[in-house]
Amino acid sequence: MCFGWCLVEDLPLATTQVANVSALGLYYKTTYAAVRAACPDCFVAISPLLWQQDGGAWQTFMAAPPYTRVLQDLHRHAIRG
Repeated sequence: MCFGWCLVEDLPLATTQVANVSALGLYYKTTYAAVRAACPDCFVAISPLLWQQDGGAWQTFMAAPPYTRVLQDLHRHAIRG
């Protein structure tokens, strides 16, 4: 039984912060679809970049509907931000 997946950003450093955020958002949405194909009811945890963990646009990112069981993991391991 799978309880959930934690998607950790491991992107190469982008030339701009905007490119990094866009790439991270695309990664999370693409990977979410793959996780849902394998485990429709699992929780999926995402982690905003360190410098964006105050909320902002991430408060509504991947919100229901159409996304379900998405949690945000806010901790300081995300060193790319």
